[in-house]
Amino acid sequence: MRTLVFADMFGQKWCQDVFPSLNPAELPMAGKPWVLHIVDLCRCLQVTHVTFSDCAFSQEMAVRLGNGSYWSLTLDYGKITVRPFSEILADERQKLTEDDDLLIIRGMVLPDVENATDLFAEVRPVPNNGEGGELSNGVYLLRGGQLHECVCPLYHLTNLKDWFDGNFRLMDKPGVYNLPGYTAEAGFSFGANVIMMPTCEMSPPTIVMDNCYLGADTYLHNGVICGNGVALDVGAEISHSIAMDYTYIGRHTLIKDKIVFGGRVIEPYTGDWIDLEDPVLTSNLATGLPGFLYNLFERLLALFCAVCELPLYLLSWLLRLFRNPISFARYLLRLYPKFWKVVLGRAQLVRRSANNNNYVFRFSDMWYPSYRDKREQDVVDNYFFHNTSPFLVLTVTIVAQLKRLPYFEELDIAKYTGQEDSIDL
Repeated sequence: MRTLVFADMFGQKWCQDVFPSLNPAELPMAGKPWVLHIVDLCRCLQVTHVTFSDCAFSQEMAVRLGNGSYWSLTLDYGKITVRPFSEILADERQKLTEDDDLLIIRGMVLPDVENATDLFAEVRPVPNNGEGGELSNGVYLLRGGQLHECVCPLYHLTNLKDWFDGNFRLMDKPGVYNLPGYTAEAGFSFGANVIMMPTCEMSPPTIVMDNCYLGADTYLHNGVICGNGVALDVGAEISHSIAMDYTYIGRHTLIKDKIVFGGRVIEPYTGDWIDLEDPVLTSNLATGLPGFLYNLFERLLALFCAVCELPLYLLSWLLRLFRNPISFARYLLRLYPKFWKVVLGRAQLVRRSANNNNYVFRFSDMWYPSYRDKREQDVVDNYFFHNTSPFLVLTVTIVAQLKRLPYFEELDIAKYTGQEDSIDL
């Protein structure tokens, strides 16, 4: 069996308006992009070849999908050519052998079936075999030269309300589809590198994707989907809502029956939204540079550290004469010159942007060596990016250094000092 997926923009203007940075095919359904659910369905049907035509072609998606070898099939992803769909269908017919079937998925729909074979439980012939007219959005089967429409329940992504409700329907009844992450118990799915404080509470159904941070006293209930890289600050309460990828929700913020897309809070049943100017409430995981006084504080603190730690630094030089100097000495030799780079304005004392590699410490250093994975460190750092203050800078500077004092055994210093992604010495 072959599959033709024709993801045109018919009825998808709402997606362009509400999520302008998203390709409609990337719209998540229960945390997983629509296009990946389609590929999963094809794998269950033992499809050998998938042709995916997308009018909103994305090079990033092309790289992500690749040639389909990950799913043990052949996948061609390309841009929709400006031709009638009937002509494209005719070209696909010519590629079929006598025994081949062609599954056609037209538009942004997703079959709501328990088993893959249920897709063909009821079919009805298409008048005139689909010639001379455009097919409406749906699922079709070309078998033995006759075009049939598959009569089965569908998730329609043609408006914001249907997409929002469809997410929670799919959570409750995934059917043939695989939800992302792993399931610890019924109703919960978690991705990789999820950091959850002990006082966080949640009730099913809940999906938390990769690299998320759930702060102390957060409460998730009545159905919640957190996309990749979501950070919930202390006391945030989320109820029957979707937090899209890389969204920050601030302290003691209540989100109920909403979609949060960075700094945009969306009402799914009316289609209204508001772009918040206050990054403390919700925002993208990015931060602006602090002001002059903040930078001055960092420089003065770095100068203080450089002066106070000069004797230790000189002692470390003597320890270099040994064949295998103790771990802290090696760490200090790499650390100390960075203080002067901060004083000269060439680096940050504490990293305050995910895209900045010129720093001495990072917020996650305060939990050294608990977070030994770089991705785990990035998640913890999200908190600091949105709560930057001189007090936190002072705390990180003191605690991060004291945490390393007891570690005299050999460690992977490059990994723990951030040399791999910090400033060059």
